[in-house]
Amino acid sequence: MWRRVALKAALLFGGLICVFAALTLGLNVWGERGVQAERAADAARVYAMRTAETAMRVGAMDHDAVRAVVEETARQDQILFVKLVDRDGEVIAERGLFDSRWTRPDEQLVRESIRRGAVGVSSRGGAGHVSYPVIVDGRVVGTVRVTASMDGAGAAIAAVMRRSAIATLLGLGLILPLSGLYLLRAMRPVRQMVEAAQAAARGRLDSRIDLHTGDELEDLAQGFNAMVDRLKGSLEHVHQLAYADHLTGLPNKTAFLEHSRSAMRAGGREGAMFLIDLDRFKRLNDTFGAKQGDRLIRLTAQRIQAACARHVQALEAADKASAESPDPESPDGDASYTTVLARVTADEFALIVAGPAGFSAELIAAEIVSAIEQPMEILGQHVVITCSVGIACFPLHGGEPDILLRNANLALDEVKKAGGASYRVFDESLTRAAMERVTLEHELRRAIERDEFVVHYQPKVSARTGALEGVEALVRWRHPDGTLRAPGSFIAVAEESGLIAEMGDFVLREACRAAARWREQGLDIPVSVNVSALQFERQDFRRKVQEALAEAGLKPAWLELEITESTAMTDPERAIAQIEPLRALGVRFAIDDFGTGHSSLSHLTRMPFDTFKIDQSFIRELGEDPNARVIVQTILALARSLRLEVVAEGAETAEQVAMLQTLGCNIIQGFYFARPMAEAALLDYAKTAPRQDGERPTATIVSPFGTAVG
Repeated sequence: MWRRVALKAALLFGGLICVFAALTLGLNVWGERGVQAERAADAARVYAMRTAETAMRVGAMDHDAVRAVVEETARQDQILFVKLVDRDGEVIAERGLFDSRWTRPDEQLVRESIRRGAVGVSSRGGAGHVSYPVIVDGRVVGTVRVTASMDGAGAAIAAVMRRSAIATLLGLGLILPLSGLYLLRAMRPVRQMVEAAQAAARGRLDSRIDLHTGDELEDLAQGFNAMVDRLKGSLEHVHQLAYADHLTGLPNKTAFLEHSRSAMRAGGREGAMFLIDLDRFKRLNDTFGAKQGDRLIRLTAQRIQAACARHVQALEAADKASAESPDPESPDGDASYTTVLARVTADEFALIVAGPAGFSAELIAAEIVSAIEQPMEILGQHVVITCSVGIACFPLHGGEPDILLRNANLALDEVKKAGGASYRVFDESLTRAAMERVTLEHELRRAIERDEFVVHYQPKVSARTGALEGVEALVRWRHPDGTLRAPGSFIAVAEESGLIAEMGDFVLREACRAAARWREQGLDIPVSVNVSALQFERQDFRRKVQEALAEAGLKPAWLELEITESTAMTDPERAIAQIEPLRALGVRFAIDDFGTGHSSLSHLTRMPFDTFKIDQSFIRELGEDPNARVIVQTILALARSLRLEVVAEGAETAEQVAMLQTLGCNIIQGFYFARPMAEAALLDYAKTAPRQDGERPTATIVSPFGTAVG
């Protein structure tokens, strides 16, 4: 490579020398042509002067003596032609190789010579041109025009070119080898730096450049060494960031998978991967602050490590005891255990334990759950935090770390759904359930694109008269297989995937359009629409509601939005900020599933709601659980104190309706009166329902058709 660089440099120098030689040659040739032109002009001057002197001696230009001189001059080898021209420009005599037509330079040369009475000289076209004035009796009577060739100029120029070419070749023959040798020597420091840079690029950051040239190359070498040192430190820092958790010092997910792969590849070993998630960690982190949350994470890591170490020590002690009285049927193998704990997300840890066959992963998980749920002291308070653990065993549940981690995560999800604070081992049914969820999510996305959702409406009935007080809009899925699916079969997946927001927007728009159509038919039926937590938390929630009302041409007072109690109480201040502007327009709001959340009375009195909807779980147990009756009675009393309406949902029997009437509930919703129905069926129902003006005594039970039951 270095020879090629030297050769290129030598060729560059040679090229420059050739260019310089060409320029020099051009200048020499141009100078030689000038010399030859002056010689030709001098010869032309001599012959022109002889002719002019003869004309001046005889006193006329048109004389035989003058013509004789012209003839003699024209016979000279160097002379191309001779002309005698009078002062008016007329040619008196001409001889030689000539063209009698005047060229502009000829005319100018002759005229200037006659006008000024001086010799005119020019060199052009490879010849010397002279115009010599003829003076008779002190007056210019004409001029002698002579042109002489530059004989010998070609040979002289050729000689110059030969000399220049020889000098150029000698220079190239001497300079090219010398420049190549010099460059090879001069580029040794550069070669060292390139080799060091290539070594650094291959990951060898211990290479150094040792130069003591005393010039800029030495400075460059020192800068390179400093750069490599900093790069080495940066790479070590990046490696630490890439493979370690900065908070706990544990391996991160990337390093954990690599360690797990090594542990699983050791022959004759079994093991399990544990995915450990702290339950409700976000709430504790928000309550005590990020600093205390970090401390809680570190304490949790220490407890997991300690619990795992205790269990492994017990296993190793048992294996050692077995080794002292070996069982001839037990397989030989590595009796050591490998454990790796990592922090894979903010509040999630992963643990792998690999060792001889026979240890129980469930015992380890139980010990971890028990260790973590021991009280921790934070800011002077004893705090209890629980964890959920998903377990996947190898090689039973997978032979690669990423597969084990996925299966452990599926098991963890099931623990979280069951309330947490426990553990579960993966089984194949979880994979099937996960695939079914993925398939269902895909079908839901397709259903949204193909407008497969429809809206049904369930009446809300006056407990005293049976009159239609309003309806609740409920989504249904008209599946391509021909079935009409209720929300229970797909709402959970829609919430997990985020599709619930698009479905909710669809129901809101369709319900508003339906209510507007009913009003055009003379039926004033308020419509209630459920709002999901995802919808309610969006920044454009208010705009979406206003657009739906404006598009349908529906007055806000005929729309009621139902927010679940848990959604409203997650962030009461934000809930108020979302609700108040719409309520100011006339939109009504209801707390759905009231009694199942975590309402604070201080927040409840500030919440801008119009209606409580008692959760159906309390209504179902009215006749069986005395506590349910007390809860319903308390909710009704609270609503009356706050001057709010109450809707009891889920009433299915006459007994439940009678008890609600007795307790003073005004509006009831449930299968006892009507199931959710399509819009056409609802219109028929509304036309046959009793009117508000026919009130009955409270003790009378209203039948599904509005008649009194005795």
